Amino acid sequence: MSAINCLGCGSEVGQDGQCPRPEHCGNCPPWDCDECGQQCSISTTCGCWIFFEGMNLADIKAVLAAADLSVNVEVPPCSIDSSQH
Repeated sequence: MSAINCLGCGSEVGQDGQCPRPEHCGNCPPWDCDECGQQCSISTTCGCWIFFEGMNLADIKAVLAAADLSVNVEVPPCSIDSSQH
């Protein structure tokens, strides 16, 4: 497996197949938001970011649909417990 590096600062963030390649990570210095120009970082988020923590999937899909966006959710085969079937 090869390492996955952050596009913003080049820090190693995982191994190939473990996570997507992020634009920014916790090691990145602050950057200007592409949407509003405000300076932000992983620890100091931009005011135009939308957070979905604590929301159920149906509500998240409704928010995205209102913005003419969508989400495709798939359960990886390795996360399905075959003893439950």
